[in-house]
Amino acid sequence: MKLFSSVSVVVALVAVASMATKVSATTFKYINADDTTVNSDWSLTCNGVNYGTVIQGTPSKPWVDTNDTFSGHACIKYQTPTYTDNLHERMENFLCRYNDPAGLNFTNGRYIGYALKLADAGGGFQRGAIITQCWQGAPWGPPVALVLGAGSSNPYPLDLCIRNITTGPDSSTPPLHVWNGSLAVGGWHTVVLYVKPRLDSTGEIALWIDGAKKVDWHGQIGYNDTPSPTPMTAFDTKFGIYQVGANYTHTLHFGEIRFGDSYASVNPGGGPIADGTYRLTPACAAGSRLDVRGAGTTKGTNVDIWGANGTNAQNWALTNKGGGLYTLSPLSSPGLVLDVAGAGTADYTNVDIWASNGTDAQLWAITPVSGGYTLAPQCAAGSRLDVYLAGSADGTNVDIDHANGTNAQTWAIN
Repeated sequence: MKLFSSVSVVVALVAVASMATKVSATTFKYINADDTTVNSDWSLTCNGVNYGTVIQGTPSKPWVDTNDTFSGHACIKYQTPTYTDNLHERMENFLCRYNDPAGLNFTNGRYIGYALKLADAGGGFQRGAIITQCWQGAPWGPPVALVLGAGSSNPYPLDLCIRNITTGPDSSTPPLHVWNGSLAVGGWHTVVLYVKPRLDSTGEIALWIDGAKKVDWHGQIGYNDTPSPTPMTAFDTKFGIYQVGANYTHTLHFGEIRFGDSYASVNPGGGPIADGTYRLTPACAAGSRLDVRGAGTTKGTNVDIWGANGTNAQNWALTNKGGGLYTLSPLSSPGLVLDVAGAGTADYTNVDIWASNGTDAQLWAITPVSGGYTLAPQCAAGSRLDVYLAGSADGTNVDIDHANGTNAQTWAIN
């Protein structure tokens, strides 16, 4: 048994997650700010995919912020200025276009997910600001819009609105508000929106904020071909800020933006994690990874943190064993898994790799928390996977310690 000790570690974890069990899930679009370039035309490019833009007025060029992070990942910031006229101020990016084979149309349903933070809103919102919309083309109002509503104090109104032939497509007429809530300034929130447009009562729209379902509404969503000019038969999906009329300066932070066919494929807040290969990053040492010392392959090899190097000693296969419990196996050491040495329960008990044996010393409960995830060994109630003394140097030991909510026990998994 090893005698190393360690304390808290934080790892940020963002991976496409399923609800309660692993499900089939496809993410069609994924904008990860860590891998995003803001181009000269203000469009975004992420992993070779371009996301076009719609600009009106004098908004700021979007920018990637690596300091203000969600679950260990950078965000993209959008800002509109203070203005007093009734012109539009808009900075939006297309997430999925109407003519994309995977795009939203009247024969499918799609999920949109992202992390969202509202910066200090100054004087509040004189008029509403659309932050997400599904649009059928000019000159019509969007059939689906998530709107920060008019309000002078924090938290600010957040409204989910729909339009259909009954409400009329003209944006000068009021939409149907299917949900009214609020959004507080300063903290990260997770948003998942489900849209199934239909021209009859089988349409559906649902919204989750911070993992809690706020509404699941059924009815007509979208326009048929009777308005002139004729609306598109599919939808552009956009995100950003679109303000109509006089307003104050507003800044929105978007992170982990996804478009998919299931809640699991877009949820930025996590949950049971899909089986796969991941890297674990402690929040206390952002450039480091959970690491098998020296890429060892024998039972009892120590586990520490080390600067990211892309080797299999830092790639971990996560396998869902049910009930939110996982095993973690380093690709460098087939047949071995992350293990609490001697199934110990004391603070600073060492963590190593050992032959898979199905015991509680090798089962880890992964739970989303602010900034990432915690990993709790089943052999030691109340303990968490921990970076010793929240160290950041290469070779800092990894152990278990009682839960303390620090960055030494928060992990990003990606």
